[in-house]
Amino acid sequence: MAILRNIFVLIGLLFVIPTTLFATHNRAGVITYRQVDSYTFDFTITTYTKVSVETDRPILFISFGDNTQDSIPRLSQTQLSFPYDDIYINIYETQHTFGGDGTYTINVEDPNRNDGVVNMPGSVNIPFYIETILTINPLLGGVNNSPRPLQPPIDIGYVDFLYIYNLNAYDEDGDSLSYSLIPCKGKDGKSIDTYSDPEASTSLTIDKFTGEINWNTPVEIGEYNIAILIKEYRKVNNKVFQIGSVIQDMQINILDTDNEPPLLFLPEDTCVIAGDLLSFVVLGVDTNEVVTLTATSGPHQQSSNPAQFNQPVSALDSVTSTYTWQTNCSHVREQPYQAVFKAIDDDPNFPQFTMKQLLITVLGPPVQNPTAKASGNAIDLSWDKYECSNIKGYNIYRKLSYYGFIPDSCENGVPAYTGYSLLKEISGRNTTTYTDDNDGNGLARGFVYFYMFTAVFSEVSEPESIASFEVGDTLIKDVPVITNVSIAVTDKSAGIDTLVWSKPVIEDSSALPGPYKYYIYRSDDFKGNSLSLIDSLFNINDTIYTDSNLNTFDNPYSYRIDFYNNTPGNKFFVGSSTTASSIYLSLKGADNQIVLSWKDNVSWQNYQHIVYRKNDATGQYDSIAVTTTNSYTDTHLVNLKEYCYLIKSLGTFSAPGFKSLLINYSQKACGYPIDTIPTCPPVLSATNDCDLETGVNCSKSIFYNSLLWTNPNDTCDSASSVYDDVIKYVIYYSPDTTSDIKSMTVIDTIQSPTKTDTVHELTTSIAGCYAITSIDSFYNESAPSNFVCLDNCPIYELPNVFTPNSDGSNDNFNPHNPYCFVESVHTRIYNRWGQLVFEDKENTDINWNGQLKNEGRPCTPSVYYYVCTINERHVYGIVSTQRKGFIHLMR
Repeated sequence: MAILRNIFVLIGLLFVIPTTLFATHNRAGVITYRQVDSYTFDFTITTYTKVSVETDRPILFISFGDNTQDSIPRLSQTQLSFPYDDIYINIYETQHTFGGDGTYTINVEDPNRNDGVVNMPGSVNIPFYIETILTINPLLGGVNNSPRPLQPPIDIGYVDFLYIYNLNAYDEDGDSLSYSLIPCKGKDGKSIDTYSDPEASTSLTIDKFTGEINWNTPVEIGEYNIAILIKEYRKVNNKVFQIGSVIQDMQINILDTDNEPPLLFLPEDTCVIAGDLLSFVVLGVDTNEVVTLTATSGPHQQSSNPAQFNQPVSALDSVTSTYTWQTNCSHVREQPYQAVFKAIDDDPNFPQFTMKQLLITVLGPPVQNPTAKASGNAIDLSWDKYECSNIKGYNIYRKLSYYGFIPDSCENGVPAYTGYSLLKEISGRNTTTYTDDNDGNGLARGFVYFYMFTAVFSEVSEPESIASFEVGDTLIKDVPVITNVSIAVTDKSAGIDTLVWSKPVIEDSSALPGPYKYYIYRSDDFKGNSLSLIDSLFNINDTIYTDSNLNTFDNPYSYRIDFYNNTPGNKFFVGSSTTASSIYLSLKGADNQIVLSWKDNVSWQNYQHIVYRKNDATGQYDSIAVTTTNSYTDTHLVNLKEYCYLIKSLGTFSAPGFKSLLINYSQKACGYPIDTIPTCPPVLSATNDCDLETGVNCSKSIFYNSLLWTNPNDTCDSASSVYDDVIKYVIYYSPDTTSDIKSMTVIDTIQSPTKTDTVHELTTSIAGCYAITSIDSFYNESAPSNFVCLDNCPIYELPNVFTPNSDGSNDNFNPHNPYCFVESVHTRIYNRWGQLVFEDKENTDINWNGQLKNEGRPCTPSVYYYVCTINERHVYGIVSTQRKGFIHLMR
């Protein structure tokens, strides 16, 4: 009940404070939070108010977005110094525990803004509103603290001078931030109707990555307000999620002067390796005036080794101060730190300033002393234990050739452009070895395997360290290495494969005295899942084998060669080749085209494929295309005519000791085009009664959603006949939001391809999602169109007075009729002392007759305070909005 008592206290204050005092005080503000435990958060509300008015707010009212509110006593109030001496900074703090996971909108609404805001006519009558959105989800990386602006949202600028400001938002969790300018908000968090962006001679913009505001240039003196939306993103498992946002309402007082601003000099954005000292000099210059330097920065906020900057420091004509930061491993994070520096002169009336930012990225040092050493059919890897303890493990990257990667000064991880791919994620700092054996299948001979290593930090975005240098090794060719599995004859029973291999290198003849023997195994698949012995050869130099009587028409074949030392009395197994298969070509007919795709399973690298098609006139196969992928589409063909194809692949090994060019052929395959391709989908648009200029008419019994779409016969690729045979359309509908046509219901079939509009009639709701498909003359159904969702526009307005005197007119407190698209309303009405006099949890008509709850006696004529939770019907479900206000009971 403590929360409710606080509410009642605030309601009481609202009733006793004269309404004229609601005016002329709120200038700017922001709500920030820090997470205490799983569901408990500390909230700080910072407001900036006008000194030279009588209005004061010792208590603020806050809503937590979970249908609870609280009143917060002010913790401190401080008057700022010149040139901001007509401004108080007010700090309010509270703690709140939420009931579970979810997304919550925390807001403060307070009457009113200060008078005379140029870009907000009538500002004195407009409530001040700020909000922050918080997501609680343990799957998104644990702790979630809000971004915290380090620069105050109160500033001055000058007509015809470029205005630059940076709020310098710091996120201690290292989350990514984005910035945008939005209209200032007023009552119930809605954009203020009279708001407009401050006038600029050229433009007013904000950098979405750094939050730097550039107003080029102010044109008229006066006070202006803007709102900055800071969105907070977090990367989890390589997916990016928005986990919160903060709206900072800011006020800028534009003055007129001919005083020129100081010059400010600082270095370019920089990167530093954790453990190194960052040090640079900041210089401010303004001839014949005293210049003062100040700074705010993320590095200043660190609990371990915070940055140092002697400030404020002042001097005549020019002044310097040195920024130093002894970095350590705890400072490593993916996002750069922001440092904002300000130089201001001492003009007694119109002080000018210059503000600049510097981005500082802290990188993890590289993994040290990596090694790679071949061992049999694997490579053993090792590296030093990482010097930073705050890592979750290591990433190992592999490539089949050397790149020569040298990271630049701000480059971490292993970039994709190097051609390296992630081989293994190693858990734990203490694990410093790994054996690469191709997941137990053994590495293929014929390549030089190169590796790089990174450490992965435990920070929420899991940044990687700078990459190690490259290390590599090649396997000894002590077993046969298959180089060719090429189809010589395509036939269902008399097919022929040609198998070629490179013989083993005998480095120690005393260990392998010979003679030697090959055993040849075959399987009718790609991966050798059913290998059986088909032959053996006794000559080590005999490295070509012709395999006959095969069904090369229907099957690929894979082979393995086992190598034995065949010394009489000392026969033993030496090793096996890697399994290698033939190329198998598949065809799929489509409308006027055939899609070719082919597969193989080989240890060498195929870098090019040549596509051949049979020439009906000559009977020969002619080259028609060259590709580096395993697919090709042959177009502009005649439907139902047979076409035959053949693939020639060119490959290589990167290690020395092999032929430089490996050529292999697929089987010959034939097929024919057939129309199995649907037309392109229509493009759908839709409107409903909410879009009418007059708005929705709640008194109607039937509402209309109007659909309009394009005809693919007219709008799709006219060069292809595949798009010219639409015969009808199918319309799908769902009352709820969806992007899955399988969850939708067919509501109509339009039998004419030229009819491209229809109307859907509904009664209790006009919310819903639509999609449409087209059907062609072969009854192929297209992919769905774009999904269009229409929403309700609930109307529910409450009066501010009623007269329960039993005269049959205005006897009950009811919403204005008609209203629509409202599911239920939870109404609570309080008197001026905060006592609950009426409550109804569902009735949309409310029907308060002015009597005291559960007692039946009339309430006294007075002003009462209501809180209505309105459960509105929307396309994405029932959405609760809160309406608060005053109702005058008169008799």
